[in-house]
Amino acid sequence: MSHYELFASSIKSYIITKHFKRDFKHKEEAIALVLDVIQSDHERFEQLHKLEEQLKGNHIFRGKINGKHIVYAITPEHNLIFLRSFKNFKQYEEFLSDKRRILKMIQIAKAEI
Repeated sequence: MSHYELFASSIKSYIITKHFKRDFKHKEEAIALVLDVIQSDHERFEQLHKLEEQLKGNHIFRGKINGKHIVYAITPEHNLIFLRSFKNFKQYEEFLSDKRRILKMIQIAKAEI
């Protein structure tokens, strides 16, 4: 059982950040990807639900589907937050290394609930 599966049944809500939506040409693409992650369709993912780290109680995950690297978090309150999506691996790595930015995005998303 993966780390994500430990939390999946207790997820209360999901939030799609503005950044995540902007990472796609069409809003429908972002929504479809969100639904794939929520449904955990492992057959479509190249890499899915890899726990990167824990930041102040927030579990940061990454996945890859259709050549896109996605970063999402599960908060201590059991909210699933979709943070960013990248085609460029270097940008994806840079984003993951910016802990302050990730925490700020989580904080902003939680305030919108």
